[in-house]
Amino acid sequence: MIAHITKPDPDLQRLPARPTGSIEVLTIPARVRRTGMETRLLIESAQSDDRQPDRSLLRLLGQARCFHDMVAQNMNISVAELAAAAGVTRSYFTRIFRLNFLAPRITTAILQGCQSPELTANKLRQVGSLSPFWPDQLRQLGFN
Repeated sequence: MIAHITKPDPDLQRLPARPTGSIEVLTIPARVRRTGMETRLLIESAQSDDRQPDRSLLRLLGQARCFHDMVAQNMNISVAELAAAAGVTRSYFTRIFRLNFLAPRITTAILQGCQSPELTANKLRQVGSLSPFWPDQLRQLGFN
């Protein structure tokens, strides 16, 4: 019966009018949340131990580290030139470079896959002005 209902296009006419056997009602705390361009069903009771780190967030942190190394090795080159060498715009370069200064708690949570499901790579990439103060960053990115 569940297979009939969960199909992308269930044919409600083919469902039995009266279910056979016993009926069991399953209830789980969940909510539908928009995360970036997609909508996810977030199950509230899911253990964070089961989650894998978000590859997009890991990629962003890796790219931030790469940009940091570029700046450290090329102190006499402008940000515009570094961005051109990296094949990105100056704006993108500086937004990603700032991620090197995330609060350690945020970075650790991303590396362990324990960040809030609302914290996506798009959200982190689009943060306009990330506070330089770690407690403010924690509030800004929902780590309270």
